Amino acid sequence: MHCWKGLINCYREFLPVTAGTPAITLNEGNTPLLKALNLDDVTGRKLNLYFKYEGANPTGSFKDRGMTLAISKAVEAGSKIVICASTGNTSASASAYAAHAQISSVVLIPQSGYILHSSYPRRQDCNGQTRPGHDTRRNGIAD
Repeated sequence: MHCWKGLINCYREFLPVTAGTPAITLNEGNTPLLKALNLDDVTGRKLNLYFKYEGANPTGSFKDRGMTLAISKAVEAGSKIVICASTGNTSASASAYAAHAQISSVVLIPQSGYILHSSYPRRQDCNGQTRPGHDTRRNGIAD
């Protein structure tokens, strides 16, 4: 039986990592391919089409695929805190991976931002903080 160990461990030779880069993983990736069964009837053509079900990732988002590398590189560089501007999946993923790495995370939400997953980082038992009211359209310039 093959046990999946996450994207970094599987694809290390293709990624910008070294032997010293920790693999901060929640076993993301390896999500199932689902055959599109009804499209033959809808299109009137024989298709051999599959959909990648990214909702099977740890935070329910494809963002986990990149976040595993981002947080791993942050930890390798000695970071103790990560920050992102997001109203949804990025904040959930960043918070979950930061918590797993035992570093802090801060999420900046734009003043006019609609929060898609406002409680999601807390449900992941993350140590992140939400800071509403920042205008993230200012190219990283904080108030």
